[in-house]
Amino acid sequence: MFASGLGHYSLRVNGAAASDHVLDPGWTNYHRTVQFVAYDLTGQLQKGDNVLGAHVVNGFYAGDQGDRFFWPMYEDNTYVRYGNELCFFSELHLFFDDGEHAVHISDPNH
Repeated sequence: MFASGLGHYSLRVNGAAASDHVLDPGWTNYHRTVQFVAYDLTGQLQKGDNVLGAHVVNGFYAGDQGDRFFWPMYEDNTYVRYGNELCFFSELHLFFDDGEHAVHISDPNH
């Protein structure tokens, strides 16, 4: 599975953490790059229905920690957030024993 977002997220599979990662994706200059993370979920998926969930928070994209700002400072010493609307997107690739390959892309409408 490949996942990314604007803001940090924690990914869960069937209620359990997808990995030991925290605060994915890492900081970047969001005006230029948005990083993604690859997860191997082979051992966490089961036959039948599975549930994938992501909890998205402000992080470096839209957050602040009081006197520490996580967004660009301009020449006049003012700060502007990278953005205000958080998002998450993912692409899950499933490979089956019979050679089939299915791709599921996240959809905010579901």
